[in-house]
Amino acid sequence: MAIWTGAVVFSGLSQEFWTLLIARSLTGFGEASFLSVASPLIDFFAPDRSRSTYLAIFYAAIPIGYAMGATVGGLSGSLHMFPKSWRWRCAYFLEALVTAPLVMIFATIRGPESMEAIEQFSNSQNMTQEIVPPNTQRTEESDGTLLPNTTVAPTTTAHTSKWTQLKADLLQLITNRLYVLIVLGYATQTFFVGAAAVFGVEYISKVYGFSKGKAGITFGLITGSTGLFGSAIGGYILDRTKPQAGGDAKTHTIEMLIAAHRLMIVCSVVTAPAAVVGFLMGNVWAFVGLLFVGELGVFMMIGPINSSIIWCLPIALQPTGVAMNTLAIHLLGDALSPIVIGALTDSIGRRHAMLVSAFMLVWPVLLFCLSMLVCQAMKRDALRTATV
Repeated sequence: MAIWTGAVVFSGLSQEFWTLLIARSLTGFGEASFLSVASPLIDFFAPDRSRSTYLAIFYAAIPIGYAMGATVGGLSGSLHMFPKSWRWRCAYFLEALVTAPLVMIFATIRGPESMEAIEQFSNSQNMTQEIVPPNTQRTEESDGTLLPNTTVAPTTTAHTSKWTQLKADLLQLITNRLYVLIVLGYATQTFFVGAAAVFGVEYISKVYGFSKGKAGITFGLITGSTGLFGSAIGGYILDRTKPQAGGDAKTHTIEMLIAAHRLMIVCSVVTAPAAVVGFLMGNVWAFVGLLFVGELGVFMMIGPINSSIIWCLPIALQPTGVAMNTLAIHLLGDALSPIVIGALTDSIGRRHAMLVSAFMLVWPVLLFCLSMLVCQAMKRDALRTATV
């Protein structure tokens, strides 16, 4: 949070493109670092009956931030008491004023020393067991060093360097089929969200003749309301449909993953056609209604997706997994989509370009169905092992 806040101030003080680019990059560094630790901690300390709701509310900050950012950014241009070249900077300074007290609060909170400490406590209480996707082997040398094709956190020895540990962690992530499928589905979904965030207001303004102010308010209301209520509803439904704690920890975790995937598949099946048909509509209110349905489905998946990413990894590996997920969804999603959709807008037109972004929502349907098959195979393996 300290890096995040400092980078925001740096952004507001930037005088040229390159310093602003560096500042915004540091902001992303702070965001990824914060998410990689906060998400696993929320999942661990939240009551079992509300774990998904807690995570969903946490991740609802992303769409709400989109909406608030568009609103605050627009209002900052009307602050006539400041010179014109400083008005846009006010949004950054306001963000720093909000986050600075949070840095002080986090600095005074006492918590666990590391995720390894949490994992040791969890294992002592039989709260979790490692989840190993089928056709994956766990091999280990006598000194505790993991060999390739492992899916559990390696045992850290005194001579193991941080770089070796990181390489082992990354190897585990890319060989975990369930994790990879979920992250790819999340990234393709974020591709659409990023395109809508960048071009949504302009699309409503240019295609339907709204003023930019009216288009901004319309899009902000859709994104803000669907982000808040969709995230909360998705987390609440998952908490009410997933099995409650009890019995074998490994089987329980797999059943929670299956429950999350059911909701992810249903939402993605509804979202894709709603978004595609919406961009074909000539009537603005038909478009708004279908966009509302599409974005509601997208944000209802936020809680189940992020819960699944955490649940399919050992506790000690969760921060690295969340960090790499954050990198992937930005790199393949909302960082890539403005470039691609912007180029397509220039070549094939605004409506067809946005249709391409909407068709990207077909991929989560396919990828989440594949990851559901992996979950079901894991359950069969767990049941087979239990009967031996």
